[in-house]
Amino acid sequence: MALAAIKTGKDSALERVKLGVVYEDLGKDNMAMDQYLLAIELNPREADAYANLGALHGRLGQTQKAVDTFKEGLLALPTEPRLHFNLGVAHGILGDWSQAITHYQASLSQDRTVAVVHRQLAFALRMVRDTKGSIEHFRMAHELDPLNPDASCNLAAALWDIQDIPGTMKYYAEALTVDPNHVDALTKVNQLQKMGMVLPADLAKAITVESKVPMTEIQHHPGCLSMFGCGGRA
Repeated sequence: MALAAIKTGKDSALERVKLGVVYEDLGKDNMAMDQYLLAIELNPREADAYANLGALHGRLGQTQKAVDTFKEGLLALPTEPRLHFNLGVAHGILGDWSQAITHYQASLSQDRTVAVVHRQLAFALRMVRDTKGSIEHFRMAHELDPLNPDASCNLAAALWDIQDIPGTMKYYAEALTVDPNHVDALTKVNQLQKMGMVLPADLAKAITVESKVPMTEIQHHPGCLSMFGCGGRA
């Protein structure tokens, strides 16, 4: 539809972004990049074009190019929350946690209702050992997305950092109630049992549900940053 619109003279930045998405879905990444660049040329304030182009660079492992793209977008759209979020992710991948935190906070200053931004900020704050700030934003992510077992698990792990045992148990139980096969939650609960801790009734009940993942096969995996989770994709 986007190509048809362009051929009939209805060319626009938005149509170019749509065509770029089509090319990405077809695995034609270079052609997608060309369309996003054309979109920016047609409208230097087309947020989706910067978001998609930067995310594509990131997916291809070109993190510095992603950073440059998001920065260029923010010159035109200095308050765009998605671009701040994605720039934060890119800085995190490069290990620049201070800049990552700055841009996550800038994203939240425009919209505090996106759980993934709170989650990413919490991870970044944890990396710089700001435990209180990390817990605050893991808690916000959980409040915004209470049925996500990852949100419960992240909050449980953060509370473990301050040895809040009841809180840790509560949120692991919550994660396993939603998803009895949640690998990270099962792994951590297994570790708690090996440490001799007595599980509260709700947590003990949660792990009695038949699991498809035998405890002996569970491997711990750390929470990882999502790569540019708020792209445009017009």
